[in-house]
Amino acid sequence: MLKPRKGNRADDVLPAMPMDTAVQLLRANVSKRMRVTFTDGVTQLIDIDWVDDEGFGHSGANGTDPKAYWTRFEGIAHLEPASDADSC
Repeated sequence: MLKPRKGNRADDVLPAMPMDTAVQLLRANVSKRMRVTFTDGVTQLIDIDWVDDEGFGHSGANGTDPKAYWTRFEGIAHLEPASDADSC
C-alpha cells in the first residue's frame, strides 16, 4: 500500500510550484533521482517512479522504500535533478 505524502496544508511553509512545470519535469525524469523540496519545507533526494494525472509515485529519502510514496503535484515547491555528489 502506498503512503500518501501530506502536502498543500495550512501549515505548509512554501508555495507550490506551477503544476504544469512540475508535471513536465517529473515526466522527463521518471526512473531518475531528483532533489525535491516539498511545500512543508522538507528537501529530499527521491527516485521518481511514475507520474499519473494527480501526482507521482516515488521512493523515500535517498531511494529507501522504493515505490512506497505518492505525492500530489500541489505538494511540490521545487524540483531539480540530483547531482552526482548528492548520490554519494
